[in-house]
Amino acid sequence: MKKLLILLFIGLITITGCSSIKVSDKSRMDDNEKFSVEYNVSKNNPFKYARVHDVIDLLNDGTGIVYFADSDDEKSLYYTELILDILNSNELNEIYYYNPSNIKDNNTKNYKEIVTIIEDYLPEDENSNVYLDIPNLFFVKNGKIIGHTHIDSKYDMDDLLEEKEKKKLIKELKKVIEDYKSA
Repeated sequence: MKKLLILLFIGLITITGCSSIKVSDKSRMDDNEKFSVEYNVSKNNPFKYARVHDVIDLLNDGTGIVYFADSDDEKSLYYTELILDILNSNELNEIYYYNPSNIKDNNTKNYKEIVTIIEDYLPEDENSNVYLDIPNLFFVKNGKIIGHTHIDSKYDMDDLLEEKEKKKLIKELKKVIEDYKSA
């Protein structure tokens, strides 16, 4: 009986040890792989996960592109697929990705700082408070916002699936990219 218990214990340790190895393998994925798993898109994508302080620094005085989105949001999933080919075809090979949901839900100091920096591009709620809606894409050069594109929170998915709206979003993105590249 003792031998059986010892064998079961050793088996349990072996199984548990193997599963922890799989978890650590995921942590070694590069940003492109993580993003492709999170958004179910190609690994050939320009997205790099950013920390909140990196986003704030870029918006204040950096140069680059910041994408605010959340893979739990259907508009973000839709917009990500829509913009991916355009970003890749324009050789924009580094887009900083940040999911603001946690800092937004908790109304943190960092969230307030981001909103203050980009408030001219954000909608207002029923109390006239600006808020960061998602998805939202900002093009920044030397701390100056050159362009901005997003899906307005007033749209529902039925609107977005219409070919007319899709073409409008694509045209808007191409224009912003052109402005960014020429700035």
